[in-house]
Amino acid sequence: MVPVDDMPELIFTVALAQELPVEWLRERGWPVCRLAQLRAEGPRPLRGPVGVVLTGVGPRAAEQAARWIVAHLGPSYPIVVNLGTAGCPSGARPLGQFVVPELAVGPACPALAIDPRLPFAWPRGLPLRRGGRLRSLPRPAVAAGEAETHLPADCVDMEAYGQAAVFRAAGVPFHVLKRISDHGGSGAEAQFR
Repeated sequence: MVPVDDMPELIFTVALAQELPVEWLRERGWPVCRLAQLRAEGPRPLRGPVGVVLTGVGPRAAEQAARWIVAHLGPSYPIVVNLGTAGCPSGARPLGQFVVPELAVGPACPALAIDPRLPFAWPRGLPLRRGGRLRSLPRPAVAAGEAETHLPADCVDMEAYGQAAVFRAAGVPFHVLKRISDHGGSGAEAQFR
């Protein structure tokens, strides 16, 4: 366990380093650590009020990161915010829009409520869509119509549901903030980049 005085109060979980301005965060003193580093070194690299954990892509990696946070940063858990990108196969959300879902849904799993409030101030003038469902898929849904078979959902990702389930069971405050990166289909990979 990290000494309580050094424990982060806010942890951001992110699948890919490309989804963040990593160097900018480090310049401001925010530790950005891969899960593999934390497994090897323990929680020491996360000292400070805010930390970022790069989980790796997919539901398994996201769930493993959540379990590590629960096992090593308790008993006074930080607030966790899952940041990242999400697809919007229906095209109902514009590319670049930020969304804060109120429900996370996994494959063949019941929906889990997510607190739609963010634990930090949101910049005025920057559009933010609150509410809706985020469905976490087991793999990227880039084929035309593939994600629609898993709906109803406003957006899709691969990580949020696994973390929501782990953190809910442990009583850890959990929030989700996603940015629409693609509309699925054959152009999804190019839109994501």
